[in-house]
Amino acid sequence: ALVPQIVDAVKIPVIAAGGVCDARGMAACLALGAEGVQLGTRFIATNEALCHANLGRVRLKLGQPAEAVQALERAAGLGPTDAAVRACLGGAYLRAGLLREAETTLLSAVGLAPNEGDAANDLGVVSHLGGNSPRAFRALRAALRAEPGHPLAHANLGLELLFRGQSSAAVGALAKARRLSGAPESPPGCED
Repeated sequence: ALVPQIVDAVKIPVIAAGGVCDARGMAACLALGAEGVQLGTRFIATNEALCHANLGRVRLKLGQPAEAVQALERAAGLGPTDAAVRACLGGAYLRAGLLREAETTLLSAVGLAPNEGDAANDLGVVSHLGGNSPRAFRALRAALRAEPGHPLAHANLGLELLFRGQSSAAVGALAKARRLSGAPESPPGCED
């Protein structure tokens, strides 16, 4: 084992680290001569860990909204006025199908950071799904005021306009979303 070799080779206290995740591992390190033990990954699941928001974002990208919600709820509990965490949590609630929780959380996020386009865009989607077309329209317009080049907000606004029967405005918003996202003018195989 490496710990006793290092203890014998140096004249300073040795702190063992790496792979220690329970009391037996800690006792083993101390028995091998270490003066202390550093635990890292073991504490990732504690409420005090600051990594919950990042873990939640990764879980969302991996398509695991329920797991993202758990991590982001912890992060939101640690920083209840952190608009970015609340926006991410609202998006996780949306993707998990928890529309009431998403709406409440996204309203809070938009209130904390009105110039954040993603939260307003997600609020527009949640509002539309909840049958509140006026709020959906306002939220999507707010997303575009905050971030005029937000392709998803343009696409969602186009869909909301289509839902309202405003087809020419919808076509314009959807075309702008396509241009902003870099999508081709025509799907492959549909060119003239």
